[in-house]
Amino acid sequence: YVGKDALAAVGTSNPLMTLIILFVQGICLGAGILIGTLYGAKDYTRLKKQVSTSMMAGLGFSLAVTAAAVVSAPWLLTLLQVDKDILPQAASYLRIVMCGLVFNFVYNYFASVLRAMGDSKSPLLFLGISAVLNIAGDIFFVAVLRMEVEGCAISTVLCEALSCLLCMIYIKKKIPLLDMGREWLVFEKSMLKETFQYGMVSALQQSTV
Repeated sequence: YVGKDALAAVGTSNPLMTLIILFVQGICLGAGILIGTLYGAKDYTRLKKQVSTSMMAGLGFSLAVTAAAVVSAPWLLTLLQVDKDILPQAASYLRIVMCGLVFNFVYNYFASVLRAMGDSKSPLLFLGISAVLNIAGDIFFVAVLRMEVEGCAISTVLCEALSCLLCMIYIKKKIPLLDMGREWLVFEKSMLKETFQYGMVSALQQSTV
């Protein structure tokens, strides 16, 4: 609908975006291991602290990475030897998509938590809904509204936000253990080191793949 330059701009941004997202997913997987262990042991007091600590640390990390990527997008893409003719479009796409990283983290984190507690179907369903709507959103924003590369990125961010919202609503209604209220603001420093150790191992594995 737009042309080969727009397609190339999205394509050249994708490896960097995927690397960052897989790194975040790895952190979530690592945290899920600790949460699964505590859930299996029925240590619900420590489990809640682990969940809130990992969430707060992950949000902070995601926001920091987002800020860094938004500021340095042209420089990062130049390192990847992106052609100057498509650099502005690629940078625009990358910046918008990275603004959705926090939604991506929250979804992946809650998906890891649900899987750690024995529910692997719900996060897969939410992801499937989001993926289908992302395709429809791409066509709508690009073909109908003529928003070109930016429309494709906006569709992605909105669908990431949707999958995040679906997870939050499901947990609120179906998982009483995680209806934590103010306990979501608990930050246990002693747990952060172990979370970081587990998270970094799986994050490096994911990003290497």
